[in-house]
Amino acid sequence: MRYYSKVEWLYVGINLRWSIRNDGGPDASGIERSQDIKYMRYLRFFLVLVGGWPGKPLGDWRRSGRWYQWLNVALSVLTLVLGLLYVRNNISKLSYFEMGKTYITVVMNCVCLSRFCTFMTDRYEKSMVYFVKDIHLFNHRNDSEYAMKMHMFVHKLCHCFTLYTIGLVSTVAEVYDIVPVVNNAGSGAFRRHPPADITYESVVYYALPFDYEHDAAGFYVVFIYNLYISYICSVLFLIFDLLVALMVFHLWGHLKILTYSLDNFPRPGEVFEGQASVGRLAGLRYTDRETEEVTRRLKDIIIYHEKILKYSENISNTVGLSVAVYYMFHQITTCLLLLECSQLDTKALVRFGPLCICLINLLAQVSVIFELLGSRTEPLMRAAYNVPWEVMEPGSRRLVLMLLRQTQTPLGLKAVGMVEVGVQTMATILKTSLSYFMMLRTMATNK
Repeated sequence: MRYYSKVEWLYVGINLRWSIRNDGGPDASGIERSQDIKYMRYLRFFLVLVGGWPGKPLGDWRRSGRWYQWLNVALSVLTLVLGLLYVRNNISKLSYFEMGKTYITVVMNCVCLSRFCTFMTDRYEKSMVYFVKDIHLFNHRNDSEYAMKMHMFVHKLCHCFTLYTIGLVSTVAEVYDIVPVVNNAGSGAFRRHPPADITYESVVYYALPFDYEHDAAGFYVVFIYNLYISYICSVLFLIFDLLVALMVFHLWGHLKILTYSLDNFPRPGEVFEGQASVGRLAGLRYTDRETEEVTRRLKDIIIYHEKILKYSENISNTVGLSVAVYYMFHQITTCLLLLECSQLDTKALVRFGPLCICLINLLAQVSVIFELLGSRTEPLMRAAYNVPWEVMEPGSRRLVLMLLRQTQTPLGLKAVGMVEVGVQTMATILKTSLSYFMMLRTMATNK
């Protein structure tokens, strides 16, 4: 594995401010591979950090070795075990509000572990390679004029969304880590001679064989480790969502191209260029030559749609378990964060308020993006039905019937092949979290 040089590490940050202004599209820069587009380079940069970029199958030296992936899994398991042991040792000693932070970090660790494991699967590697080499609209930009138009639209959308995600990565971990630092500084923890009864506050707490809550040396060891864990966790949360979003955006672009092809399917007299468009008025039937071309186009459309369905299912199978864990995480943490914020204490609001807003935003963002695929089911069905099957030969009509049946398949992603992922699922999670929050708040108040 080759590591990024300092220049490469600074590349993303230095050039972000110029990205949108100077980005005239991949063709303007003479780019020949989809992975060399600017937002794909940003994606690759961060995926390498968490072991999620399959460089070798893509002919790219920027890749994470298997040993690095196993290291991330081992660290994640270690952090999870130490966090669970801390909960077991202190659940009867500390109040629910004091333990809430540890509950949240333990569940976050479960999400990180599920995503690290996803990166190590062969299915993920094949899905990524197929996305970069085939599904990416850059590979289909020359198929038609509308394909080029849709490619440029999705390109701009992906570019802006990538910059937005990178901005979140740059701020989320820092905002969450800064509160303990400020609190420790206010209590004199960083003085040359700190108070004898000082208690150091950490971002994440573990069951360790040494004292890091009252000893400065132990605190600095845990503090440095937490900095790494917090940054990797923020990258893993946001960049994984970014990757899935980019896949969905490109699938959505393919569906738009397919719908456009069906909406503009040629009538008799329109199949070949240069002929008069009289079929719609005169009620003509396709000629023998036109029938051959119509049959070819229908077969291409059916194959194209089948490829979209297969890759949509491939995404569901690849990230389905991670998405299910992610939604369970939101179900648990939303009510916990609301409970922590309900103290209306300045310290609690500063620490948990931004995190609560950020996580709810991520839940809404992911759900709306997944909803994009489902929203294309009905337009595609209508476009398939509007194909002029009534003026076709029996063989072509059978192909249209096959297309109509195929378009009945609902589009969208499912968590573990069962739970539909979308806006309705998000609404259910928020409603359930509010109900649990009210119940826990009542129990905590009574105690």
